[in-house]
Amino acid sequence: MKWLAIVLALVCAVPTIAQAEEGDLILVPLKDPTKSSELAVEMSISLLDREAWGQMPDSRVKVHHLPNRPLSVRHLLNSIEAIPADSDDAVLLLYAGHGYINQQRQPYIKLNGDGKPVLIKEILRRLKKTKARKTVALFECCQAIGNDSYWAPAPNSPREPSKLFKALFFDQPADIPVCIISSSAGEYAIGAHLEPSFDDPNQLQVVNGGIFSYEMAGALHRHRNEALSWKEILAEVKTKTGQHYAKLKARRDVVLLSGNAINDLKQKSQTPQLYVPIELKRP
Repeated sequence: MKWLAIVLALVCAVPTIAQAEEGDLILVPLKDPTKSSELAVEMSISLLDREAWGQMPDSRVKVHHLPNRPLSVRHLLNSIEAIPADSDDAVLLLYAGHGYINQQRQPYIKLNGDGKPVLIKEILRRLKKTKARKTVALFECCQAIGNDSYWAPAPNSPREPSKLFKALFFDQPADIPVCIISSSAGEYAIGAHLEPSFDDPNQLQVVNGGIFSYEMAGALHRHRNEALSWKEILAEVKTKTGQHYAKLKARRDVVLLSGNAINDLKQKSQTPQLYVPIELKRP
Protein backbone atom coordinates (compact mmCIF):
# COMPACT_ATOMS: atom_id res chain seq x y z
CA MET A 1 0.00 0.00 0.00
CA LYS A 2 1.55 3.28 -1.06
CA TRP A 3 0.23 6.00 1.09
CA LEU A 4 0.66 8.40 3.93
CA ALA A 5 1.03 11.94 2.82
CA ILE A 6 -0.92 14.37 4.80
CA VAL A 7 -2.66 17.26 3.31
CA LEU A 8 -3.35 20.07 5.65
CA ALA A 9 -5.88 22.34 4.00
CA LEU A 10 -7.04 25.61 5.45
CA VAL A 11 -10.15 27.19 3.95
CA CYS A 12 -12.35 29.89 5.32
CA ALA A 13 -14.68 32.69 4.45
CA VAL A 14 -14.09 36.33 5.23
CA PRO A 15 -16.34 37.25 8.17
CA THR A 16 -18.96 39.90 7.61
CA ILE A 17 -18.44 41.37 11.07
CA ALA A 18 -15.30 42.62 12.75
CA GLN A 19 -15.31 39.99 15.49
CA ALA A 20 -17.21 36.78 14.76
CA GLU A 21 -18.49 34.63 17.58
CA GLU A 22 -16.72 31.35 18.14
CA GLY A 23 -18.79 28.32 17.23
CA ASP A 24 -18.16 24.58 17.28
CA LEU A 25 -15.35 22.46 15.88
CA ILE A 26 -16.90 19.86 13.57
CA LEU A 27 -14.85 16.68 13.09
CA VAL A 28 -15.43 14.84 9.79
CA PRO A 29 -13.66 11.44 9.51
CA LEU A 30 -13.23 10.09 5.97
CA LYS A 31 -11.68 6.64 5.49
CA ASP A 32 -10.68 4.87 2.31
CA PRO A 33 -13.30 2.07 2.15
CA THR A 34 -10.67 -0.44 0.99
CA LYS A 35 -8.49 0.26 4.04
CA SER A 36 -10.99 1.30 6.70
CA SER A 37 -10.40 -1.81 8.84
CA GLU A 38 -6.63 -1.37 9.05
CA LEU A 39 -5.10 -0.32 12.36
CA ALA A 40 -2.84 2.26 10.71
CA VAL A 41 -5.83 4.05 9.19
CA GLU A 42 -7.61 4.23 12.53
CA MET A 43 -4.40 5.28 14.26
CA SER A 44 -3.58 8.05 11.82
CA ILE A 45 -7.02 9.61 12.22
CA SER A 46 -7.09 9.18 16.00
CA LEU A 47 -3.74 10.94 16.51
CA LEU A 48 -5.24 14.32 15.64
CA ASP A 49 -8.83 13.55 16.58
CA ARG A 50 -7.62 12.89 20.12
CA GLU A 51 -5.75 16.20 20.24
CA ALA A 52 -8.86 18.08 19.08
CA TRP A 53 -10.94 16.63 21.90
CA GLY A 54 -8.18 17.55 24.36
CA GLN A 55 -8.08 21.22 23.34
CA MET A 56 -11.80 21.99 22.90
CA PRO A 57 -14.72 21.81 25.35
CA ASP A 58 -16.77 18.64 24.81
CA SER A 59 -19.86 20.73 24.24
CA ARG A 60 -18.20 22.47 21.30
CA VAL A 61 -16.92 19.39 19.44
CA LYS A 62 -19.32 17.76 16.98
CA VAL A 63 -18.72 14.69 14.82
CA HIS A 64 -20.25 14.57 11.35
CA HIS A 65 -20.09 11.25 9.48
CA LEU A 66 -20.22 11.24 5.70
CA PRO A 67 -22.40 8.52 4.11
CA ASN A 68 -21.09 5.08 5.12
CA ARG A 69 -21.07 3.51 1.67
CA PRO A 70 -18.86 3.45 -1.44
CA LEU A 71 -19.10 6.97 -2.81
CA SER A 72 -18.79 8.20 -6.36
CA VAL A 73 -16.79 11.37 -6.91
CA ARG A 74 -20.00 13.36 -7.29
CA HIS A 75 -21.58 11.97 -4.12
CA LEU A 76 -18.42 12.52 -2.10
CA LEU A 77 -18.02 16.14 -3.18
CA ASN A 78 -21.71 16.89 -2.66
CA SER A 79 -21.55 15.34 0.82
CA ILE A 80 -18.56 17.49 1.74
CA GLU A 81 -20.24 20.66 0.52
CA ALA A 82 -23.31 19.75 2.59
CA ILE A 83 -21.42 19.51 5.90
CA PRO A 84 -23.81 21.23 8.36
CA ALA A 85 -21.61 24.07 9.59
CA ASP A 86 -22.70 27.54 10.65
CA SER A 87 -20.78 30.71 9.84
CA ASP A 88 -19.05 30.75 13.23
CA ASP A 89 -18.01 27.06 13.12
CA ALA A 90 -14.71 25.45 12.09
CA VAL A 91 -14.43 22.10 10.30
CA LEU A 92 -11.65 19.52 10.67
CA LEU A 93 -11.82 16.82 7.99
CA LEU A 94 -9.56 13.79 8.56
CA TYR A 95 -8.84 11.35 5.71
CA ALA A 96 -6.72 8.20 5.79
CA GLY A 97 -6.13 5.82 2.90
CA HIS A 98 -4.74 5.70 -0.63
CA GLY A 99 -3.40 8.81 -2.34
CA TYR A 100 -1.35 9.65 -5.42
CA ILE A 101 -0.06 12.47 -7.62
CA ASN A 102 -0.89 12.71 -11.33
CA GLN A 103 1.16 13.77 -14.34
CA GLN A 104 0.11 17.38 -13.75
CA ARG A 105 1.55 17.11 -10.23
CA GLN A 106 -1.89 17.38 -8.65
CA PRO A 107 -2.47 15.26 -5.53
CA TYR A 108 -5.59 13.12 -5.42
CA ILE A 109 -7.28 10.30 -3.53
CA LYS A 110 -9.09 7.34 -5.02
CA LEU A 111 -12.11 5.71 -3.44
CA ASN A 112 -13.84 2.53 -4.59
CA GLY A 113 -17.25 4.02 -5.38
CA ASP A 114 -16.63 4.48 -9.10
CA GLY A 115 -12.86 4.02 -9.20
CA LYS A 116 -12.26 7.57 -10.38
CA PRO A 117 -9.67 9.92 -8.86
CA VAL A 118 -10.79 12.74 -6.59
CA LEU A 119 -8.50 15.75 -6.88
CA ILE A 120 -7.70 17.25 -3.50
CA LYS A 121 -8.21 20.72 -4.92
CA GLU A 122 -11.81 19.75 -5.74
CA ILE A 123 -12.34 18.71 -2.13
CA LEU A 124 -10.90 22.06 -1.04
CA ARG A 125 -13.20 23.84 -3.45
CA ARG A 126 -16.23 22.13 -1.87
CA LEU A 127 -14.98 22.84 1.64
CA LYS A 128 -14.75 26.49 0.70
CA LYS A 129 -18.44 26.40 -0.23
CA THR A 130 -19.54 25.34 3.24
CA LYS A 131 -20.74 28.00 5.65
CA ALA A 132 -17.82 27.38 8.02
CA ARG A 133 -15.55 30.32 8.69
CA LYS A 134 -12.49 28.05 8.63
CA THR A 135 -11.88 24.49 7.45
CA VAL A 136 -8.82 22.33 8.06
CA ALA A 137 -8.42 19.01 6.26
CA LEU A 138 -5.73 16.45 7.00
CA PHE A 139 -5.18 13.75 4.39
CA GLU A 140 -3.15 10.66 5.31
CA CYS A 141 -2.21 9.48 1.83
CA CYS A 142 0.86 9.15 -0.40
CA GLN A 143 1.52 11.41 -3.28
CA ALA A 144 4.04 9.06 -4.82
CA ILE A 145 3.72 8.66 -8.60
CA GLY A 146 1.85 5.54 -9.42
CA ASN A 147 7.16 6.27 14.05
CA ASP A 148 6.63 6.21 17.17
CA SER A 149 2.92 6.73 17.67
CA TYR A 150 2.04 9.89 19.54
CA TRP A 151 0.21 9.13 22.75
CA ALA A 152 -1.24 12.19 24.46
CA PRO A 153 -2.64 11.89 27.97
CA ALA A 154 -6.32 11.05 28.07
CA PRO A 155 -7.87 14.43 27.27
CA ASN A 156 -9.93 16.24 29.85
CA SER A 157 -12.43 18.58 28.29
CA PRO A 158 -11.31 22.19 28.86
CA ARG A 159 -13.82 24.94 29.64
CA GLU A 160 -12.54 26.99 26.70
CA PRO A 161 -10.56 26.19 23.53
CA SER A 162 -6.81 26.14 24.06
CA LYS A 163 -4.94 29.30 23.11
CA LEU A 164 -3.47 27.46 20.12
CA PHE A 165 -6.76 26.07 18.77
CA LYS A 166 -8.40 29.47 19.20
CA ALA A 167 -5.65 30.99 17.05
CA LEU A 168 -5.64 28.20 14.46
CA PHE A 169 -9.38 27.72 14.02
CA PHE A 170 -11.22 30.84 15.13
CA ASP A 171 -8.89 33.86 14.76
CA GLN A 172 -7.64 35.61 11.63
CA PRO A 173 -9.68 33.86 8.93
CA ALA A 174 -8.35 33.89 5.36
CA ASP A 175 -10.23 33.85 2.09
CA ILE A 176 -8.17 31.31 0.10
CA PRO A 177 -7.27 27.67 0.76
CA VAL A 178 -3.86 26.79 2.16
CA CYS A 179 -2.81 23.20 1.67
CA ILE A 180 0.09 21.36 3.31
CA ILE A 181 1.13 17.88 2.16
CA SER A 182 3.37 15.74 4.32
CA SER A 183 5.71 14.73 1.51
CA SER A 184 7.12 16.30 -1.63
CA ALA A 185 5.96 15.29 -5.10
CA GLY A 186 7.14 11.78 -5.91
CA GLU A 187 7.93 10.86 -2.29
CA TYR A 188 6.52 8.06 -0.19
CA ALA A 189 5.47 8.89 3.36
CA ILE A 190 6.43 6.61 6.22
CA GLY A 191 3.70 4.78 8.06
CA ALA A 192 4.29 1.69 10.20
CA HIS A 193 7.86 1.05 11.31
CA LEU A 194 9.83 -0.85 13.93
CA GLU A 195 10.57 0.42 17.42
CA PRO A 196 11.96 -1.34 20.52
CA SER A 197 9.27 -3.05 22.58
CA PHE A 198 8.33 -1.37 25.85
CA ASP A 199 8.41 -4.74 27.58
CA ASP A 200 11.70 -5.95 26.07
CA PRO A 201 14.05 -3.36 24.50
CA ASN A 202 15.84 -6.19 22.70
CA GLN A 203 12.69 -7.02 20.75
CA LEU A 204 11.26 -4.87 17.96
CA GLN A 205 7.55 -4.22 17.48
CA VAL A 206 5.56 -2.64 14.66
CA VAL A 207 4.33 0.87 15.48
CA ASN A 208 1.44 2.28 13.44
CA GLY A 209 0.66 5.86 12.49
CA GLY A 210 2.35 8.19 10.02
CA ILE A 211 5.40 10.12 11.17
CA PHE A 212 3.82 13.35 9.90
CA SER A 213 0.69 12.68 11.97
CA TYR A 214 2.92 11.94 14.94
CA GLU A 215 4.93 15.14 14.57
CA MET A 216 1.85 17.30 13.84
CA ALA A 217 -0.02 15.96 16.87
CA GLY A 218 3.08 16.45 18.99
CA ALA A 219 3.50 20.06 17.86
CA LEU A 220 -0.16 20.84 18.54
CA HIS A 221 0.16 19.33 22.00
CA ARG A 222 3.43 21.08 22.91
CA HIS A 223 2.23 24.52 21.82
CA ARG A 224 -1.35 24.30 23.11
CA ASN A 225 -0.79 27.36 25.32
CA GLU A 226 0.67 29.54 22.55
CA ALA A 227 -1.13 31.54 19.86
CA LEU A 228 0.85 30.27 16.87
CA SER A 229 -0.03 30.35 13.18
CA TRP A 230 -0.25 27.37 10.82
CA LYS A 231 2.95 28.65 9.20
CA GLU A 232 4.80 28.44 12.52
CA ILE A 233 3.39 24.99 13.29
CA LEU A 234 4.35 23.74 9.83
CA ALA A 235 7.93 25.04 10.15
CA GLU A 236 8.46 22.93 13.27
CA VAL A 237 6.67 19.88 11.88
CA LYS A 238 8.68 20.08 8.65
CA THR A 239 11.96 20.00 10.58
CA LYS A 240 10.91 17.21 12.92
CA THR A 241 9.43 15.06 10.15
CA GLY A 242 12.75 15.26 8.29
CA GLN A 243 14.66 14.35 11.44
CA HIS A 244 12.32 11.44 12.14
CA TYR A 245 12.74 10.12 8.61
CA ALA A 246 16.54 10.44 8.86
CA LYS A 247 16.50 8.38 12.05
CA LEU A 248 14.50 5.59 10.42
CA LYS A 249 16.68 5.69 7.31
CA ALA A 250 19.91 5.52 9.33
CA ARG A 251 18.49 2.53 11.18
CA ARG A 252 17.40 1.01 7.85
CA ASP A 253 13.93 0.37 9.19
CA VAL A 254 12.34 -2.05 6.72
CA VAL A 255 8.82 -2.46 8.06
CA LEU A 256 6.98 0.34 6.26
CA LEU A 257 3.25 0.53 5.77
CA SER A 258 3.56 0.90 2.00
CA GLY A 259 5.46 -2.37 1.70
CA ASN A 260 8.08 -0.60 -0.43
CA ALA A 261 10.87 -0.27 2.10
CA ILE A 262 13.65 -0.17 -0.49
CA ASN A 263 12.02 2.66 -2.44
CA ASP A 264 11.06 4.52 0.72
CA LEU A 265 14.59 4.45 2.07
CA LYS A 266 16.15 5.50 -1.24
CA GLN A 267 14.55 8.93 -1.11
CA LYS A 268 16.57 11.62 0.65
CA SER A 269 13.92 12.69 3.12
CA GLN A 270 10.23 13.15 3.73
CA THR A 271 9.57 16.86 3.29
CA PRO A 272 6.20 18.51 3.98
CA GLN A 273 5.34 21.03 1.27
CA LEU A 274 2.89 23.86 0.83
CA TYR A 275 0.34 23.17 -1.91
CA VAL A 276 -1.85 26.02 -3.14
CA PRO A 277 -4.15 25.31 -6.12
CA ILE A 278 -3.97 28.57 -8.05
CA GLU A 279 -7.50 28.05 -9.37
CA LEU A 280 -8.89 28.59 -5.88
CA LYS A 281 -7.33 32.04 -5.69
CA ARG A 282 -9.64 33.24 -8.42
CA PRO A 283 -13.07 34.70 -7.59
